[in-house]
Amino acid sequence: MNAKDYLAHLHTLPCVVTFLLLGERVKSEVVHHPESVRDELSHYAGIPMTDDWHKTLHRESRRGFERMTKLTPIDLLAGTIKLLMEAK
Repeated sequence: MNAKDYLAHLHTLPCVVTFLLLGERVKSEVVHHPESVRDELSHYAGIPMTDDWHKTLHRESRRGFERMTKLTPIDLLAGTIKLLMEAK
């Protein structure tokens, strides 16, 4: 699957943060890229989120977000992989 199609597929998944914190499946609105570099490969590390969680992450910084949610970037990526596998 090419990067553009993968990114489109991520947009069909629920918000990973809400899924991991509450076990609820809420529609994602954006895909967060955990690194500031945006290239074709960075899309494969994308994390679907609600707009509110995405804004919170950027407002609080990565470390602040981790303190608030107890979720690391690895947790978010693992949650995304879990949702991708369930969607098969």
